[in-house]
Amino acid sequence: MKFSLLPGFSQRILLIALGGFLLSTFIISMEILRIFETESRQTLLTQQREMSEMVARRLEGALRERQKMLESFTQQLHAGGELLPHAEIQQTLDSRVGLHRFFNGGMVVLDSNARSIVDSPVVPGRSGIDFSDRDYIQQVREQKRTMTTRPLVGRGLQSPVFVVCAPILGAAGELLGFLFGVTRLADANLFQEVAYEALGGRAELWVIDPALGLFVTASDPARALQPLAQQDRVITQVLAGVNSGYVMDASGEVKLFSAVALPSMGWQVIHLLPESLLLVQHERMLKQITLLIVVFTVLMVLLIWLLLRQQLRSLRVTAGQIGEMVEGKRPYQPLLVQQLDEVGQLIAAFNRLQQQLAEHILELEQRNREMLRLSEVMAHHFQEPARRLVSFAQRLQGRSALAEDEDARMALAFIDQQARRLSLLVRDAQRYLSLNQQRSSEVSGSAECALEQALGDLGEARHGVVITVTTPLPRVRMADSSLRELFAILLDNALRYRSEERPLQIEISATLGAGRALFRVADNGSGIAVEYREQALGLFIRLVPNSIPGTGMGLALVEKMVGLGGGQVRIEDGLSGGVAVCFDLPLAQERGATENAMAMP
Repeated sequence: MKFSLLPGFSQRILLIALGGFLLSTFIISMEILRIFETESRQTLLTQQREMSEMVARRLEGALRERQKMLESFTQQLHAGGELLPHAEIQQTLDSRVGLHRFFNGGMVVLDSNARSIVDSPVVPGRSGIDFSDRDYIQQVREQKRTMTTRPLVGRGLQSPVFVVCAPILGAAGELLGFLFGVTRLADANLFQEVAYEALGGRAELWVIDPALGLFVTASDPARALQPLAQQDRVITQVLAGVNSGYVMDASGEVKLFSAVALPSMGWQVIHLLPESLLLVQHERMLKQITLLIVVFTVLMVLLIWLLLRQQLRSLRVTAGQIGEMVEGKRPYQPLLVQQLDEVGQLIAAFNRLQQQLAEHILELEQRNREMLRLSEVMAHHFQEPARRLVSFAQRLQGRSALAEDEDARMALAFIDQQARRLSLLVRDAQRYLSLNQQRSSEVSGSAECALEQALGDLGEARHGVVITVTTPLPRVRMADSSLRELFAILLDNALRYRSEERPLQIEISATLGAGRALFRVADNGSGIAVEYREQALGLFIRLVPNSIPGTGMGLALVEKMVGLGGGQVRIEDGLSGGVAVCFDLPLAQERGATENAMAMP
């Protein structure tokens, strides 16, 4: 016997704790990454806020710059106390390419009555329009200072615009006219310019007017002057006073947003950026860490598996030896205990169990021999008294002295009947006991041939009986003789318990599936009530009057034979109130038989 420095099986299993350690490491790593992600999100929000404030400052500065440029340009549109001639103003406006870049909707000069006199570029229908009813014109007239309007629909352009309007003042400060620059909100404009310069075109930019409930403009020009979508989570957050955070849009994408007010206009500049763009580096690092954890885990699992495989080798060898004993490839014998660990204890317990099993097998073999001897005794010694009773009863019945004694004749007839019944009971009991000797699973038989032989044994008894075989019957793992006897019992039962009210019909079929054949023998006889069907399979059970011959062993013999063949029996409804006996058996394993069975419908 060999002793190991590590005798305890439990100590070896401690290696599995390393797997738990790896799992803990993985969980801790994930928690660290979660904390890092939370901090990264907060940092990104701060950066987003700073970027939005920068964009807002740029926009505010760009608006002020345009106002100053427009105010400065008004000095070139008048001479002293009056406006320049229209043609000269048109030429001056057309030559200012820089201003046209800032005001993509053009510039318009109004006279002191707020009627347009010159526009550049020329828009059909814009010249001659009276703008005196516009609020911003009235405010500029009253305050004589430049102002920027809220979004509106341009009369000449018929599209969303905002206007920077400056008064044209004479030398004495008198109002000579108005100059306003128009910015189309649906086209590329200063908002998109500033956003692209600051954000590189990666983000969305919305400029909204909360008071009007409108989009002033956006990265998507189609939003210009569209009503705010109150169900939009970003809009809801901003209107509620939240100036930054994370939201999930309708498509399920997480976005960062920040909102900064433009005080001069009462607008809100909203900057949105998909989280995926900002977390690319974080995701890359997460993938690298995850890959390292996976590789490390795989290596450690492989190491643990190799260690456990080595330590459990004796257990595998033992299992293989036990399996060979079960399959009959080696005799039952004690196994060698190599180590005094848990595996060794298991092997020792198996050896004790195997010893007890061997003792029980010897005991069962002894009892089986006794049962076989009893079967032989019943076949010879029990049958002999029954035959003698029948013989002497017949001799006594033939004597003339008893011809006039009715009681004696009835008694002798009863003795003859019971002696014959005793003989049948002994025969069936002996047959039942002898079935235990038929255990070979290697034999196979043709159910088709066995049925033909059983039908031939009926002789004249099948006269007037309609027997139908609805499907081909396959080969199964049961000897031909047993199959023949099985069908003979079922046919005999059908004939014995037929109904007097209708001709007897017997229908036999087989269904194949999962390597087994399910047979069904159905008749239209007197049938068996549902509550008695389980009972009918018992030994010496008779559910009919004694006037009908029989021993009550037929279905018990069927169940015993089918059970020894690896199948089960059940009783179902038959034809027209009759009974159907169903039983299944394994299909034969021979190549020819298998191909034959597979070919059957």
